[in-house]
Amino acid sequence: MLISTKGRYALRVMIDLAEHRSDDFVALKEVADRQGISEKYLESIIRMLVKAKVLESLRGKGGGYRLKKSPDEYTAGSILRLTEDSLAPVSCLEEDADRCPRMTQCRTRALWQGLDKVINEYLDNVTVADLMGDDVAGDDYVI
Repeated sequence: MLISTKGRYALRVMIDLAEHRSDDFVALKEVADRQGISEKYLESIIRMLVKAKVLESLRGKGGGYRLKKSPDEYTAGSILRLTEDSLAPVSCLEEDADRCPRMTQCRTRALWQGLDKVINEYLDNVTVADLMGDDVAGDDYVI
């Protein structure tokens, strides 16, 4: 399992919006500037998060994006599952994987299943609120 740039940036966007949370919408340009990420690249990530109903958007003057729920209601796992094809450590555990002909005698399958379980449980127990900085600066962390 290798988390893509899209997955890492999606988490950064979520943390940034959580740290700069108010009743107002936050402009994409502000997030891009704080995070040092191309605004154009962020557009595709934001679009995915809006489509998944993780963020809400408002067009026009005063528009932008904001979280639909509290930061403690979003897990790292739920965000990464939106951006990654799979979080499985090996291809035979991926959701749409073809049945492996060696599955019944595979000596390592239990190992990979255990690792998959640990990965998912860990990511599902870390919230965006957990990842927020105490100083709430928004641009001084690295993921």
